[in-house]
Amino acid sequence: MMYDIESFLEEFAKRIKTNSVIIDERCEPGKNGYEITQRIASLTALLVVCVKKYGHREEVEVDSNSCAFRDLEDLIKELIADNRIFSDYKDSSALLLPNGEPNVTGFLIHLRNSLAHADTGLNFFPIDTGDLHEITHIYLRDTDIALNQFAPHVFCAKLRVLPYEDQNSGKILLDDLSRLTEDIGSLFANREKSLRCPNKTLSKEYIKEIKLLDSILSQESNAVKNYYCSSPYLSKGFWKKAGRAK
Repeated sequence: MMYDIESFLEEFAKRIKTNSVIIDERCEPGKNGYEITQRIASLTALLVVCVKKYGHREEVEVDSNSCAFRDLEDLIKELIADNRIFSDYKDSSALLLPNGEPNVTGFLIHLRNSLAHADTGLNFFPIDTGDLHEITHIYLRDTDIALNQFAPHVFCAKLRVLPYEDQNSGKILLDDLSRLTEDIGSLFANREKSLRCPNKTLSKEYIKEIKLLDSILSQESNAVKNYYCSSPYLSKGFWKKAGRAK
């Protein structure tokens, strides 16, 4: 029997999308819930859980031909045009690809890092909203200052969290936060088979991992040492391959 982490995470993303729709339909401000709060929580879950599990440090494998991917490209272009995004990262982390197109995977990594790493990576605006307690924007920031103190890079984005009126057409448009939650959820809930990792984890190996973690929590003798020796991510061979073994 095989444990398929990708199928689990696809279902996870689908459930987040379903919950978001239900909350948006039922919420009345101050009565049944807080849709913006839930949207931020949903975006955080999608970025931290799905991007981390599916991604490999500098990239996230997603379907570049999907409607969700194209909408994310359009969103990045809009943020650039509105001066609501900045990045001086280079190479695979740059805001734009060498061909001038938006770097969606790099964008997702920066959003994920903003929520998972930086102690001030998420900021709300405005802070003092009187009796309404309603924010209009969130700021997301990613930086590598901890790794590169002498020449750090920074990524920053200002995202709308409320629907707004387009100045040219007069139409009410969907806010950035809703678009991100919908698009990222779609990317990970409907991944193409060609993007799936062929290596699945055997159920017995997964259970073994859980038992090791339980032994650490139980403070069993040599439990931590055994975990470092058995885990493919923490073993000496992995760190040697990554260039970090002494």
